Amino acid sequence: GGVGVADPTDPDCPRWTMAEVRQHNTREDVWMVLRGKVYVVTHYLRFHPGSVEELMRAAGDDGTVLFNEIHKWVSDDILEPCCVGLLTKKGQSRASGVRADQPPPPAPQLQVPLAATVPPAGPV
Repeated sequence: GGVGVADPTDPDCPRWTMAEVRQHNTREDVWMVLRGKVYVVTHYLRFHPGSVEELMRAAGDDGTVLFNEIHKWVSDDILEPCCVGLLTKKGQSRASGVRADQPPPPAPQLQVPLAATVPPAGPV
């Protein structure tokens, strides 16, 4: 199972709509979708070697294509501590009992592990 905020393999894993993810698009509250999973990366901004601006390009959006262009080597295991659930279609949100037409709860406060900030040695 997962060790992060949400375990994507758990049937009760929170599910978020894209409308909910889009509400988290400021430097103080950054969510993004990568490979169908929803991540809170607010606390990672200052550690991102590619700059805050680069990470903000996917804030509140699906950043999978951009992420895979640059970080295809990054496994879901590294991202797992920031995972807050799965992306779902409109009207199917099950996160904390929130309906898709209601604002989502505030983002959890996460501590990003050092391993998530250091790329592996060698070509990327």
